[in-house]
Amino acid sequence: MLRGYDCVFTLDKHWIFPLLARMARVPMRVGFQRRLHEGVLLTHRIRYARLRHEIDYYLPLREAAGHPVARDDVAMTGPTKAAFTIEAGACVLINSGGDNANENSQVRRMPDPLFAELVEACSARQPVVFVGSGSEAAYYDRFAGAVRTNLCGRTTLSQVAAVLRQAGRVITTDTGLMHLAAAVNSRVTAVFGPAHPSGKCPPGTGW
Repeated sequence: MLRGYDCVFTLDKHWIFPLLARMARVPMRVGFQRRLHEGVLLTHRIRYARLRHEIDYYLPLREAAGHPVARDDVAMTGPTKAAFTIEAGACVLINSGGDNANENSQVRRMPDPLFAELVEACSARQPVVFVGSGSEAAYYDRFAGAVRTNLCGRTTLSQVAAVLRQAGRVITTDTGLMHLAAAVNSRVTAVFGPAHPSGKCPPGTGW
């Protein structure tokens, strides 16, 4: 149970989270209100309705709590540089997403045949590198080859950032590494499935 907190931000839209904060007697409860009855358990609420970028929803939460915001400073900052080298001009391909707490879905990923075509098209022009977690290594092994390197599970997070920073191009699905890539490289293309890119695509990234 939450105890001793002055303020709770409920970033999820579900009513159960402000309820928990209210039961814990947190004096300031900041969150979203999508419908008329939602948000009644919050002390400060932001109307969540029309489609706009998540950044443009989260910053007003901070503002509602009385903190200043810099709306013109939305650039993400990547990890500090690490020593890890890939071939010059390599294309990094990422086909992941949907594997989170209480979520095990492939809906954010490209279908395997489509991803296979992308791998073939890119590797015909330049070296290809796959990055991801160790649990994804077997998946990318299917697509590895002479000019295709599978680095899944073989790098630290800082080393992955170094790989993404050096890439001549990054093509990624809607996953955590999409945001990391956008923080270190301007040559990123994001491929979206169920989520709308106007709400999720990192600023400055193509989709």
